[in-house]
Amino acid sequence: MEAHRAAGNRAIRGSTYVSAFDACAATPVEPTPGIAEQVAEASTQQQANDAFDEQREVDVDEPVIAYTDGSGTRAHLPCGAGVVVFDEGVVVLEVSKPLGLGTNNRAELCAIGLALAVTNSPAWATRPLIVRSDSEYAIQASRGLFTVHDHSPNAAVIRAVHARLQGRRVAFEWVRGHAGVAGNERADELAGRARRAQLGIDGAAA
Repeated sequence: MEAHRAAGNRAIRGSTYVSAFDACAATPVEPTPGIAEQVAEASTQQQANDAFDEQREVDVDEPVIAYTDGSGTRAHLPCGAGVVVFDEGVVVLEVSKPLGLGTNNRAELCAIGLALAVTNSPAWATRPLIVRSDSEYAIQASRGLFTVHDHSPNAAVIRAVHARLQGRRVAFEWVRGHAGVAGNERADELAGRARRAQLGIDGAAA
């Protein structure tokens, strides 16, 4: 999983939480050396909290916006997730996460779970979050608009997303994919990068 610090302390805070929760597994993910280098200025929880204190005048009712996207084909092939987080109109965090084997629907759901995970920080968790996805399936599943049985496809991921929604102020918005929406296009690029990396063709257009 890659995390990129885009602007200011808020991005550092967001990056600090990337490794705290794997959206598609029960066990936490360990931070990679790349992440450690990118968040060196806020490598401890106290430094992350200090960074939050420096930004404490941010309007707590101003929503954080996360664009999410998944990239996958068939269940026996790798898939990936991409997330782009905007705070006050500025891109502050980008995440590109390989997910292992899975369908595009699974990747879309995992991308939403990942967005919930990386925004679950002192800076963002109490503020409204708008999740924008081009997957109607993932939005409907996340909102609980259909019954999830144990044998349902992606049941474990859907339930993980529902658990992460507890106590959060989250709204979902559908956006048309490949329509020139900057946040969506970037999330798509990040998801595709994560999928291709698992195929050994990072940077290719497969």
